[in-house]
Amino acid sequence: MTQSSSETPFYAWNTVSNAQLLHWLGIDEKDFFDQLHHPLERDEDRRKIQAAYILGRRNFWHANQCPVITSSQSAYMAFSPKFELLEQEVFVVMYLNRAHHIQGIHEIARGGISSAMVDLRLLFKPAIAYPSESIIVAHNHPSGVLRPSPEDLKLTERIVELAHMLGICVLDHLIMGPSTYYSFAEEGELA
Repeated sequence: MTQSSSETPFYAWNTVSNAQLLHWLGIDEKDFFDQLHHPLERDEDRRKIQAAYILGRRNFWHANQCPVITSSQSAYMAFSPKFELLEQEVFVVMYLNRAHHIQGIHEIARGGISSAMVDLRLLFKPAIAYPSESIIVAHNHPSGVLRPSPEDLKLTERIVELAHMLGICVLDHLIMGPSTYYSFAEEGELA
């Protein structure tokens, strides 16, 4: 970046590597990512940096004013703030209009360490109210294993079936990890 940071557009910061940003802050990259999930064990300065990081992720889409989902990766980025530092399974739905602009992102279920009971009526109620042309669903696996379980596959099949009956397209189902994701659509598992 050749401009000063105060003149640099928000999106330009995305071209700077994590290593460079951490170097500017005087933080060891390995230390930062090793302690990412333990913010309260840090000293005051590191807690401030962690807080700034979380705020940045939570407000990323607001800075872009009109978020459009163009891929599984962009859906992952939009969902990520909803899954920060969770120790239980959470199921979230993104509702999109015809142009794939986000109309809303709603948490549908919060469960234990290994499951969350999803009520499909609650899932589709906002889709009908908006009205949405399509949805993307996501949940996390606190274990860190991103492969879908047999229950995940059955639930996805039921969601796609019901969405089809309502004239709504299910674009993807993501299993969220701390720095990556599993996409049913990319893996050809979205019926």
